[in-house]
Amino acid sequence: LQNPCFTPDGRHVVYGQRVGSTWDLMVVATTGAPLPLPLLRGLRSNMPVAFTADGRQMLVHNWDTMQLYGLLGVQ
Repeated sequence: LQNPCFTPDGRHVVYGQRVGSTWDLMVVATTGAPLPLPLLRGLRSNMPVAFTADGRQMLVHNWDTMQLYGLLGVQ
């Protein structure tokens, strides 16, 4: 579990989880959801950094770059 990052409304947390030699981004509801769900899988390095204020995009550190991902289901 690396770099937990809460959505602006506090309803979800996104974090990096090591799977073999890669990192997946996982999302779980803070209200007691039973299992986390994969949000982004199988890249060498995925670490959530921050959400935009409206919660519709997330900045992700991916190896040596920063990328902005649009999110549809997490708000």
